[in-house]
This record gives sequence, structure tokens and C-alpha cells, in this order.
Amino acid sequence: MKQHRLILILVFTLLASSVLSGRTFELTDENCVRIAVIASDAPRLSWAGLHGRSGYTTNVLALYNTDSRKTAFLIAFPLDHIPDDKRITSATLSMYCVLWGQDKPRVEVRRIIGDWGDGVCHLYRRTHPEKVKWTKPGATGIGTDRARRATGLVQLSEELGEFSLNVTEDVELWYWRGVPNNGWIVTLETKGEARFYSPTHEPGTWKLDVTYEPR
Repeated sequence: MKQHRLILILVFTLLASSVLSGRTFELTDENCVRIAVIASDAPRLSWAGLHGRSGYTTNVLALYNTDSRKTAFLIAFPLDHIPDDKRITSATLSMYCVLWGQDKPRVEVRRIIGDWGDGVCHLYRRTHPEKVKWTKPGATGIGTDRARRATGLVQLSEELGEFSLNVTEDVELWYWRGVPNNGWIVTLETKGEARFYSPTHEPGTWKLDVTYEPR
């Protein structure tokens, strides 16, 4: 009888710990329906990844901050599959950098404020069903197109590869519908250029890991 009671206690303990422990899931760029690369020298393109001899290629995602060219990467991860009434304990945005210039620029990530979608480009946040301009071209309007405060900054170093940012506050804000989830805008804060794996060529390399638990 005692052995039976001990087994029941163990079962209930395991069940309770599994309920109370957090659950982590991973979203990638393959889950996203809104992704774009916008550029000042291609003001009407939605994917101005890398300018080659025969035009723009989609197999590289290049970010520039130079006198002649400024680009930005826009990405929005859907969060609607997270169960209601949970507590977001952590969220991490990961990206994979494959090349940068001698300047070793800093990557900046900010929340996008306004809604964007079909036909998004350097000039417009959307062009269908009607044209709606960014407050400032390139979604550069601080407090109108992008959040006043940066979510995070990453200084590119000697080591190439994957690096991550803590984006818990943003994901929690979107989850509780404090503001609409319009994703992030990724740019270079300082002068230079950097190249990343492209969602169109290396899908799954832009990742959002979210951990939540019962409240």
C-alpha cells in the first residue's frame, strides 16, 4: 500500500513539474509572412538584397550604411499560436552573419511601429490596396515608423556566425497586445556593410526562440 502511495505521489509530482515548467518553441523565417529588404537606391523594390552586375539577387541579405546606400531588413514573426494567459519568460532573436567590411559595424534592431505589407519598399509601408508612405523614407521616422528606443545592438566582432539578441520585452508587449506586432527593422547603426544568410536562400537561419510558462 505504501509503495502504491509513493508511486502516486511521484506521478503527481512529475505532472505538476511539467505543468509549471516553461515551454520553449522556435519560430524561423519560414513561419513569417512579412519579410522585406528595402534600400534607398532601389526605392520601389521589396527585396533589394544585394546589387550585382545583373540586378538584385535574393540569395544574400546585405545591409548597408554608406553615403550612397542605406538598407534595412524587415521581419515579423507570428505569435498567435502561443496559448492565452501565459507568462513570457524569455525571447531571443538569432541571425547568421557571413561577411562584413573593415569597419565592423553595429547591428541595430528596433520595433516597427506602423503596419506594413504588400508592396513595402523604401518609400511606402504598403502599396496595396492603396499606397501608404512611411513617415520618412526607409522607415527612418523615430517614434513614427520605428520605436524610439532600440531593442538591442550587436557589435560585429572577429568571429563570423550566429549571434543573438534578447527581445523578451518586445515579444511580451506584442503578446499582451500592448502594441500591434509589426515585427522588427534591422539596420546598421554605424557606417559599413554586412551580409547575412538570406531567408530565400538559407531558410530557417533567422530564428525567434520564445519560452513561456503558466501565470
